Amino acid sequence: MVIDSLGGGGAERSTALVLTRLARFGVDATAVVLRRTIDGDEDMVRASGVAIEAVASTTLVGRVRAIRRLIKSTRPDVVHTSIFDSDIAGRIAAAGTGVPVVSTLINTQYDPSRYVDPAIPSHKLRLAQTIDALSARFLTVRLHAVSAGVKTANITALGLPPNKIEVIDRGRDLERFRNVTPDESDAVRQSLGIPLEAPVVLSVGRLAAQKAPADLVLAHARLSDRLGAPWLVFAGPSGNASERVARAIEQLRPEQRVRVLVLGPRRDIPTLLHAADAFAMASHYEGTAGAAIEALAAGTPVVATNVAGVAGVLEHDQNARLVAPARPDLLAEALGDVLVDDSLRARLIRGGLETTSARFDLDEAAREMADFYRRAVTRG
Repeated sequence: MVIDSLGGGGAERSTALVLTRLARFGVDATAVVLRRTIDGDEDMVRASGVAIEAVASTTLVGRVRAIRRLIKSTRPDVVHTSIFDSDIAGRIAAAGTGVPVVSTLINTQYDPSRYVDPAIPSHKLRLAQTIDALSARFLTVRLHAVSAGVKTANITALGLPPNKIEVIDRGRDLERFRNVTPDESDAVRQSLGIPLEAPVVLSVGRLAAQKAPADLVLAHARLSDRLGAPWLVFAGPSGNASERVARAIEQLRPEQRVRVLVLGPRRDIPTLLHAADAFAMASHYEGTAGAAIEALAAGTPVVATNVAGVAGVLEHDQNARLVAPARPDLLAEALGDVLVDDSLRARLIRGGLETTSARFDLDEAAREMADFYRRAVTRG
């Protein structure tokens, strides 16, 4: 498994979880990381018996050489790449070795919204898209998509044949998100200075432009006008939208500003989800929205943007309330509805628990990935 790192994001986290379970289904895995992490999941992965190799180089040529040496020395049955830098380095490194390559499509990173983002030079994005498309078409034998929406988006964006892509849901340790007591959730509220009776909206994930966290701050201002004293809590690492979030918070009225908490990375996400009254995702593009899946598993009502990647995972008014992206006003309206409408909350909670039980069991995900690898090896 070649991946950028084993920490810091949802794709890395879900990959790490599957890695820990593959041995149960006859797969001997080694993780090759381009970057080491301190606060990620390396310890968890290593404790499960999976070896971790780090690539020292920071250049594409150096990474390709290092990965190629590992391939030649260990002779794996399959190389699995995930995330752009690792995809390109891993695919090129394995070329000509006779070892089949598979890659995971984790996102809708070539969504049209990215081409109108002034922070992203469109010519660089177009070049990355071309390199990704060519290497995926000619240097892989099979592709794994984390959702039906991601598969559909990448068929179009990368010009990939549909029969080359399999959709396999990424599992979660469901019991970890369900086994939280009321006393534990009350305690975390008190530790954060949040009154037990106050409505709380939680966002989990890196403060990245993709996830549009500043839109949630704007929605918080509107929601405050409707409900009076809601709290907005961000849990996750800083990112390229951190300054934008800070500026948006500064624009709030003082009584609104004090009810926005930016916590940074947390290890108690299940408890935070149980302490929240709603989970919010404002992303402009997404893959499976792993944090939203975790909220579903915890029984926390989800309000999210209706972007391509979540198709087939989040269903409007079945397990989530979905709104158009880049519309803080609609986010605020939907959050307000979820917070005040008991029947809507109950329907979303029930739908979320049914979805995760049926589709996101971690052992089942690992078993399906093991079968996927065997098909790749036999070209079946």
